[in-house]
Amino acid sequence: MSTRGFAAVLVSSLFILTVISPFVFEGNGGDARAWTDGNRDSPVRPNYGIRDMIAHKALMLLNDSDPQKASFLMYWFKEDGPDDDPESYDPDHLYPLSDDNFLAWTDDGPEGVTVDYFINNPEPGQDPQTDAVQYAQLLANRTLANLTRWFLAGGGSDDREEITYMHAAAYNAGKLAKYVGDMSQYGHTDYSKWDQLSVVPGYHPSEVKYPYREYYEARVWNDENMETLFEEFWNNRTFSPPGGFHADTVHLHTSDLAKWVNGRGQPPVQIQDYDNETITVGFNYNRMLSAFMYCWDTGLEYNGVRGFNATLWELTLENLVASAETLVSIYEALYDEAWQEFLLRSPELRMVNWSVHPDPVIAGDLVTVNATIRNDGRMVAENFKMLINGPGGFTDWKGLTLEPGEEKNVSFYPFQVNGDPVSFTVTIDYEDAVAESDETNNIFNGTITPIPEVHTSRLELLSPFPSIRRDTQKTVSIGIRNTGNRMDSFHLGSGSATSGLTVTLPEGSYLIKPGTLRPIPVLIATTNETPLGNAEIELNAVGGNSTASFMLEFTILERTHDPVPVITGFSWGRANENITLSALDSYDVDGDSLSFRWVIPLYANTTAPVITVNYTKVGTYEIRLTVFDGNATATLLWPLRIYPNVPDNISAEVAQRGISGITVSFKPWNAGGLIAYWVEAAALPDQGERSGRGPYLVRIGPGNSSARVGRFLPGTDVEIKITVEAERFGNVTTDILTTSTTSISAFEENLKLDVEDWYLYIKYKPWMEPEGRRDPDLVVERFYKGEYIPMDTPLEIIQKTSFKDTLRYPLGSNWGKYRASLTYYWAEESISPFSLYVEIERENRAPVLNMSGTDREFMLNINGTCKVWFVLGVDDPEDTMEITIEWGDGYVENMTLHVPSSRMEFQSLFHNYTDIGDYTVSVKVEDWSGEVSSYNTTITISEYRETSAGKSEERSVWTLVGLIALGILIVIVLVIFGYIGYKFSKKDTEVEFKMKDFKSEIEKQKAGTGTDFDKRRVMQIPKESILIRPETVKEEGGSDEELPMISGKVSFDDEE
Repeated sequence: MSTRGFAAVLVSSLFILTVISPFVFEGNGGDARAWTDGNRDSPVRPNYGIRDMIAHKALMLLNDSDPQKASFLMYWFKEDGPDDDPESYDPDHLYPLSDDNFLAWTDDGPEGVTVDYFINNPEPGQDPQTDAVQYAQLLANRTLANLTRWFLAGGGSDDREEITYMHAAAYNAGKLAKYVGDMSQYGHTDYSKWDQLSVVPGYHPSEVKYPYREYYEARVWNDENMETLFEEFWNNRTFSPPGGFHADTVHLHTSDLAKWVNGRGQPPVQIQDYDNETITVGFNYNRMLSAFMYCWDTGLEYNGVRGFNATLWELTLENLVASAETLVSIYEALYDEAWQEFLLRSPELRMVNWSVHPDPVIAGDLVTVNATIRNDGRMVAENFKMLINGPGGFTDWKGLTLEPGEEKNVSFYPFQVNGDPVSFTVTIDYEDAVAESDETNNIFNGTITPIPEVHTSRLELLSPFPSIRRDTQKTVSIGIRNTGNRMDSFHLGSGSATSGLTVTLPEGSYLIKPGTLRPIPVLIATTNETPLGNAEIELNAVGGNSTASFMLEFTILERTHDPVPVITGFSWGRANENITLSALDSYDVDGDSLSFRWVIPLYANTTAPVITVNYTKVGTYEIRLTVFDGNATATLLWPLRIYPNVPDNISAEVAQRGISGITVSFKPWNAGGLIAYWVEAAALPDQGERSGRGPYLVRIGPGNSSARVGRFLPGTDVEIKITVEAERFGNVTTDILTTSTTSISAFEENLKLDVEDWYLYIKYKPWMEPEGRRDPDLVVERFYKGEYIPMDTPLEIIQKTSFKDTLRYPLGSNWGKYRASLTYYWAEESISPFSLYVEIERENRAPVLNMSGTDREFMLNINGTCKVWFVLGVDDPEDTMEITIEWGDGYVENMTLHVPSSRMEFQSLFHNYTDIGDYTVSVKVEDWSGEVSSYNTTITISEYRETSAGKSEERSVWTLVGLIALGILIVIVLVIFGYIGYKFSKKDTEVEFKMKDFKSEIEKQKAGTGTDFDKRRVMQIPKESILIRPETVKEEGGSDEELPMISGKVSFDDEE
């Protein structure tokens, strides 16, 4: 291995040792890891580090200012609580243990990679949740969520669910204290390799060399140092938590703390890192690190801690105070936010109303109290109880569960109420099972005042009953009215002294509520022998507490026939329309005169033979006509359907405008009697040829609310009339619209002609409206030799959609002029309403020719022939050439040349001559567009003559052999020297190059980078040497010889 290779391995090993040594060679015995676990063996404060001290102080400050907000943490607080277990949380614990308490959690969770703590400059690719600031916000969110759950569960410590939520909230708050406490160290804002990788010389006893900050934060503290820091921090400092924090910005508060610790609000400064790299760090970070390095290297101590002086000690204490104040404010913000969330989400029970049954209450009643309870909150109120306390020690309870927004009626067990007023009390959630934002509205009181009992009743005739004919059955309506205040059960009895009368009463009894009337049908029947004249029937209603009687008096008449009711008139009408109905066509078989009685909804009953009604509301009204012939009655039901009134118009509107037809929509006719709609469209006058189309008329049956009409020219102004044909309405125009068909702008905008990649593309909009033929007639032409000719290549269909069609023609060039015309036709017509035209030109130029090889001497060979070879250069990019060569001896040759790119295309031309003489060679080149370029030259073919070339052939052979041998020798020498340089050295050689020699290389590289010759050689070119590109010099009129020289360094790796 080379010396340099060994050095690289040594440096790498030292670097790895430096990185892993803090985890392999931790401090011994009494050394305290200040910011983490402290000294696990300390007899004073075992496992009590600075993070524990900050969290401890923050908790005491919170408890002093608001014990309620600190209660969930104080429950899990143990004075001797810190431990060194990285997983000290057990969700099954119901009270704090030595390894599961608030101060134990400040060391829980992963420490993370050191760079994960940096705020301003995190390492790329790091998980945001491992960054201290983002992780603090994550823990704050978890604390907030569990605090809210704790409040919603009741906010106490009475059952396992409440304790579980409180436990989880306190655990995450303790872990949060870890990351906020860590921010009290300097160096958690700006990344510095100086701080992280510089080594401390001569550390003893292990000779392991850590970064400076490792000693500042962990390595050289003992119990006495920690106790001194504790006393000053705990007893000699004033704490003023800032307040005004928010739960969702904990990451910002944590970041602000770290920035203050490292910057003190001062502008950042720049320092030189160990590898002379300039970096930007916080003002205070630089001050503390510089002070510690100086004190450490010079062996200074303060309060027994190496590396500290009074200023650094004071700055450290200020950082710890700021961290504790920040933590207090964060805890307050989390508690307040959780409480507000609880208020938004908690149940809220309230009494909606209450009542008693029966109502009114009568002395001696069993009274039931009914209550309506509602949950106005946003969370379910589960398994709570309502309690009622009544007279004489009466109690009853009901269990309930109410969803958010739900209300339920609760009926308690009845209790006796005698003659005196009684009071009762209802308590909602009397066991406090539901946590509410307002617990003051859960009790209400009521009073019941009874009234005395009353038992009375009476019988009433509900409809006139003046007479009944012989051999007839007729029903009379009798009513039993309970005029008391107690419910009673009645049955009917009857008696009569008139023979030939039969009274049929309903069987059973009738339970009638106080103050109500119960109609009872009584059937009275006569025979042919029933005596004519006056008759009486005594009716009795016998109740449990009262009795009522009634004497029914009427006349017995001879037998007759029933009348026949007849109504004439309309069975339907419109709102606000007078409808006349007549009963005059009613008749009686016996010829008796008739009387009429109309029962009309919303009108007073009337006895007129003809009525007129006018209803304003839509609906069906049941009109009853009863006719009476003096003895018998008959009734006819007449349902009258009322439709809405005839509208002023049917609110027609244009639903869609096409370039030819128009769709109109209109409000459906609901005024009754619809026969059809008529839609007429006509072009307005004075529009030239546009006015010549139409008019068009469409008939639409019932059940439709739109129509399409017209076949106009584009851009035609149109008047549309909608006429309704209906019964009792006639043909009346109900709306007139003025609109127009659309222009063809959409077709014009979609029409595109483009030349791309040797194709001519045509894109156009198809006519998709029902009036038009979808595909237009298409004519495409190209410009050739001064005139347009039809396209002579096959048409290809690329795509057809309802929005756009795409077609193309293969081309022989990417240049030229083209035009297309599209003619659109109406469906099933040979008339075109419109056509489109489009033209495109990609300017073509004539081919540029160059002929080489024409200036040579030509002569016949020994065989009497002369083979002529010319090279024809054609400059006409992206075009196809038809080439015609007339060789001057009567032979004509044709060929096709395809020029694909911007470079000149070359074509070799060969021809054999057999006679001497002068020949005029003519070359004509014609491109795709018919542009022609010509080239003419005259060559002379001479007689054959012998040359001296044969005599020198022998010397040429030996000369060639010698050159080959010399080349082989040079290659061997280069390989030997190259191998020596490749194996044993890595050299940097300064060389100079002309800019033009490396033009292509320079164009591929960025300023200041290297250009790879191959995978093993690197040329480094300073950026100042390549600021001027070769093209820039040429554009300014310079030549290649004037391009600047550039200097570079070529490196050869000795490992290759």
